[in-house]
Amino acid sequence: MEEQKTSIELKTEEKEKQDFPDRNIPADGEKEKEQKRVVVILFLVFLMAALSFFLPKAFSKKDGRKVQILKNGIVLIEKNLSENSKILIMDNEAREVDFKENLASLSDDEVNPAKHEVNFIEIKDGKVLCTESNCNNQICVHTPAISEKNQDLPIVCLPHGLIIQIITKS
Repeated sequence: MEEQKTSIELKTEEKEKQDFPDRNIPADGEKEKEQKRVVVILFLVFLMAALSFFLPKAFSKKDGRKVQILKNGIVLIEKNLSENSKILIMDNEAREVDFKENLASLSDDEVNPAKHEVNFIEIKDGKVLCTESNCNNQICVHTPAISEKNQDLPIVCLPHGLIIQIITKS
């Protein structure tokens, strides 16, 4: 008798399998929901990756760029690249001056290269330029303006030991 129950139970299980082929496989509606969840999760992952790449760049361009002026390796002044200003470097001191000031507005004693090292630096419209110098070779004056586009190329005045560069401040 036990054998008959076993065979009857087996037949019942086979019939249930035919009626419900696999209870572990989700129905079509559930498959679509699961696929939508996967697509949404992938979209969010890609969105977060894109934001983590672009957001730091967007914020660093606004306030992070500064002009740094060094004399013999010592930082004289740092200014925001976005602020228009004119800077007078005389010997080991830097100060902001009016845009009208130039070498001609200084005294003969101040312009004398044997007594003073003088450079005028302009920061205007996101560009930095050495407009005037009393050095003997004038390479700094003939160097093109630097900006965010060519920030890896500093302006250098070798006779005065001056380096003008754009840096990123965090």
